[in-house]
Amino acid sequence: LRRIISGVCRRYGLHAAMKRRRDWAPTARPCTRRSHMISLTMPSASLVLASSKNSTVSMLYAMAFKPEMIRRLEEAGLGYHVRDTDTQDTLGRIPLRQLVYRVHPLPGSMSPLVWDFGQLNADVERLYVRQIVRRYVKNEADFWSEERFGVAVGQAAEHPLVAPITAVLAAAQRYMRAQKDECSFVSLRDVERAMMVLTWFYWLCGEVLDTSMQAKEDELYKAYSAEGIEELKRPPTLTKVTRALVLSLGVCYQARLRERDAFREYVAREFSSPCDLPGGAEQIGAEIDRCQEVFLDELKLGPNIARNKALRENVFMMVVCIDTRIPLFLVGKPGSSKSLAKTEVADAMQGDSSQSPLFRRLKQVHMVSYQCSPLSTPSGIVGTFKQCQRFQEDKNKARFVAAVVLDEVGLAEDSPRLPLKALHPLLEDGTGGGDEDSRAGQGIVPIQERVAFVGISNWALDPAKMNRGIMVSRGEPDDKELERTATDICATDAQVQQHISPLINPLAKAYRTVYKNQEREFFGLRDFYSLVKMVYSYSSAA
Repeated sequence: LRRIISGVCRRYGLHAAMKRRRDWAPTARPCTRRSHMISLTMPSASLVLASSKNSTVSMLYAMAFKPEMIRRLEEAGLGYHVRDTDTQDTLGRIPLRQLVYRVHPLPGSMSPLVWDFGQLNADVERLYVRQIVRRYVKNEADFWSEERFGVAVGQAAEHPLVAPITAVLAAAQRYMRAQKDECSFVSLRDVERAMMVLTWFYWLCGEVLDTSMQAKEDELYKAYSAEGIEELKRPPTLTKVTRALVLSLGVCYQARLRERDAFREYVAREFSSPCDLPGGAEQIGAEIDRCQEVFLDELKLGPNIARNKALRENVFMMVVCIDTRIPLFLVGKPGSSKSLAKTEVADAMQGDSSQSPLFRRLKQVHMVSYQCSPLSTPSGIVGTFKQCQRFQEDKNKARFVAAVVLDEVGLAEDSPRLPLKALHPLLEDGTGGGDEDSRAGQGIVPIQERVAFVGISNWALDPAKMNRGIMVSRGEPDDKELERTATDICATDAQVQQHISPLINPLAKAYRTVYKNQEREFFGLRDFYSLVKMVYSYSSAA
């Protein structure tokens, strides 16, 4: 057994696993009547070797998630739509969604062509990050400024922004990779997205966003002063580049995390001149929250709609990802303001016709929705992408973007036709990945030519899709957020809100009790919000 495992590890680059033999816990068990499976448990995952008595079937190697990771993935939204015991997409008895990856051995004739690339270590990854940062900074001529940096063009060996931005992004990569959940799935794609978003915020800050955020900050500290809070020291205003870098971290890294304070503390230590961060980790959180509030203030929300944290972040992420054409997945339980955010963003992003000065600076969006279900087909999803592609062909892509919105993506996760597999090439390089694209000689589509993508789901998703876009998983709101949301729902009429205010805390506690004690998730956030609206309606009528 050890000789077989050692050969597998050498062939597929699992050298680290070979060195930790004391952590191995090999077990053998039959997985079907004609096959046998060996599971090798390691600290981070399990190596599964499946063999078959049928000589025509080759051995398959797979890396499975640890039970703790599987539990975290199943807690997203309402969990998986199809139970582990019912899914037909399995390797023996193991659902394929619990595998990190599967490897089919190459034919022996191709063995001389195999190259073990391995994984980038921290030092090599930092060099790649530096190259990506250098390329983006070089393409933005306005980054060079003698007044700001005191260095004339051509006199410096390297642009003074490259080193501090590289340090911050490398720290963000290290922190994410050290996580024990799905947030650890990061690659150089995330660095590329972060620089793309940084550039986007840099130009937006120079036009409208800077002024709006400054006004929001003045309003906040004016309110503190009116309440007699004098000891709160106001940090210096950030430069445009530093603010854009902070907001980029909020979009590409922080939005994935559930516990965010530690991340902000970790990356705040890496900020240095000319990207100074005098306020530290607290200023990172304040800048991101303030920017989200600016976007939400530009929307015309209807009555009894709470401006809670979920809606604020969903709107912020949708606007940024649609305008930059970065794929976005929103996963959360019903009542997490996912569909509401989609509707409000579609109404607001009207380009030059928008009522908001901020949204007039952004692209006009045309959303095409596709309702996923267990009967969805790959051709239906690919057809929706092609429809959006044709719709924006003759438009000015600098001012217009078509967006594919997949509703209830999780319902198609365990479809026997595997429709979501068609998403991989569409999100990766903008092509359908089929024979038609190959015959047409279509290569990677530039990001400016692609359509935007938003996937909305109440159910957990396959981890293979997480790294092909930004995934935001909304958890349950805490008690304070729940009460704050109920208070905002009643904020339409101040007099009615005053009457209902004493009831909000008992109602929230009652909902928590019912929610925790139910055998299966029947009552949820929507029921609580409907209860608050009903009480508001009765009180208003009285």
